[in-house]
Amino acid sequence: MRYKHKNNTSLKEYFFCLFLVIALLFIVATSNNKNVIVASNINTVKSIKSSRIVKIDKEEPNYIEVFSIEDFNNNQGNLIKFKGNIMGYGLDYQDFKCETNSKIINKIYYKDRTYGNVRILAASDIIPCGSIIKVSDHKINFIAIVLDRRIDVTDFNMKLLFESESISSYLGEYSNLEFKIMRWGY
Repeated sequence: MRYKHKNNTSLKEYFFCLFLVIALLFIVATSNNKNVIVASNINTVKSIKSSRIVKIDKEEPNYIEVFSIEDFNNNQGNLIKFKGNIMGYGLDYQDFKCETNSKIINKIYYKDRTYGNVRILAASDIIPCGSIIKVSDHKINFIAIVLDRRIDVTDFNMKLLFESESISSYLGEYSNLEFKIMRWGY
């Protein structure tokens, strides 16, 4: 006669089920865990071992940050960034101080051979005509070209061209913007 467990199951069936449970636990415990990281920014990679976030920016090279005119002058020709202010000005009194090659579009844009349609800026004479500048902060982000000089624009300050003085007055003044010189001159 065969031995039966209390629940009317054989001892072999009982140990077989127990073996399967232990085997499954062993497989789960020793399997290779694969962590999948989902990030909203594909340029951000998380290192699991070191638990730190590394930003990889393939599109933007390293910029030298300058804080004074002396630093600026010592790094001309390099990719530099600096903080400054921007205000608007209008076309009412406009005659560009830089050569434009008649590539002005809609009065406030310039068609650049590399960067496409970019806004027009007035800058001090420390930045050559034709220089491409990325202007950004948490509210503003655009690319512009230096095509003008204004007597009231000094050092790290710029003026953005609008269709008229009255429209430019709505801009006011933005301070502590980041300017990145992406190209020096034409």
